[in-house]
Amino acid sequence: MREEDKRSVWKFKIKRLLGKKWLYPAIYLTVAAIALLGVWWYQQGGDLAEPPKPEVQQEEESVTTTSPDEEKDDAVPVMTEQELWRMPVSPSVDTEVVTKFFDFDRSLEDQELGLVKYGNEYRQSEGIQLASASGNSFEVTAAMSGTVTEVREDPMLGTVVEVNHSSDVSSLYGSLEEVSVRPGEDVEQGDMIGTAGESEMGEGKGPRVHFEIRDQELALDPEKWFGRPMEDKEDKEESSDEERDDEEQKDSEELRDELEKEEE
Repeated sequence: MREEDKRSVWKFKIKRLLGKKWLYPAIYLTVAAIALLGVWWYQQGGDLAEPPKPEVQQEEESVTTTSPDEEKDDAVPVMTEQELWRMPVSPSVDTEVVTKFFDFDRSLEDQELGLVKYGNEYRQSEGIQLASASGNSFEVTAAMSGTVTEVREDPMLGTVVEVNHSSDVSSLYGSLEEVSVRPGEDVEQGDMIGTAGESEMGEGKGPRVHFEIRDQELALDPEKWFGRPMEDKEDKEESSDEERDDEEQKDSEELRDELEKEEE
């Protein structure tokens, strides 16, 4: 076939193709697809080899991780060490209990050590009294951490400091010569409360401190609580004026009469 005939055949086929109705829509869709592909490729930074990461994975990678040592340092302790009741004096001071807590369950001899003279009468001690072996004054310290609620003068106990440890439990420090705290002040166990002095209850017997522990105004024997936590109330003393029977009251009256006779 001649060259001119071949060209005529191609021109005829092209004209025939251009006459098809679907040709132009197909060309338009193809161009649009190529354009969209180009826009997507540009947004991805031109890297078609690596597909985009899911949003969930990207969020997980953005989370900052910490080492076990860092977690240990930043961790908040679940509970702190529980405080135990201490003597209201520094361990370095040599002191002794010169007056005990009065308890009807004790022998008459021990009950005698729990009576204090005030004026012309004897009263039952609701705490203990501590004095130094040397007879000198000494520092009085907080038996447990708490908040100072009151500093006052008492006719029998002299200068008194009260410290609250919870909604129910408090401690009292009496017969103080100097006071180192103020109402509303927080004190840690072992902090200085003041110095031991004299009061009407122990007049002429040298410096001493009167110490009490109370649970809802009920006096407890401090010597039974030293070394125990404040929350341990299973074996707390439950003696009070209302709970004493007639026989115990009679024994106490007889003991006071004997002591008064000896004084005469």
